[in-house]
Amino acid sequence: MATATDVLAGGEAVLTALYPGVPVRVRRGPPAAAGGKPDAGWQAGDPSTCFVLSLAAEDVEEQLSTFEEVLVKFPLRVDYVRPSPPASWKDDPDVREKRDAILAALYRPRLTGVAGVVHVGTRAGDPYQPVAGSTLSASVWYFDVVAWRARPAG
Repeated sequence: MATATDVLAGGEAVLTALYPGVPVRVRRGPPAAAGGKPDAGWQAGDPSTCFVLSLAAEDVEEQLSTFEEVLVKFPLRVDYVRPSPPASWKDDPDVREKRDAILAALYRPRLTGVAGVVHVGTRAGDPYQPVAGSTLSASVWYFDVVAWRARPAG
């Protein structure tokens, strides 16, 4: 039975296996700086190059749920944060390689190590997004991790 903690741990394991030299920071909620501006989940004290995983609130797919089971969608966000002046945003081979590798590793029918996952959907975020209050940029992917869970007894 997949939980939000399982999905974050599964995403962290995949990124760590892909890039063992790049630290992964896990945030428990959706990233937002003061005033609601995107900050990619990066916080002062984090390495200037890292992955940040965050997860918005999960959602139950009522139309597809049954009496015994519910289908839950976990919206996982992956940010690759690094120093990147705007002049380099036209094409950055490091960012493009990471985007391709992350897509290939996470956009699959299952999430490695997470029980109950039946589908992982995806949508691309901005390839180059400034990180609020810094000289960093973030490259964003969104993955919808979908899993069956037993309906809570009541």
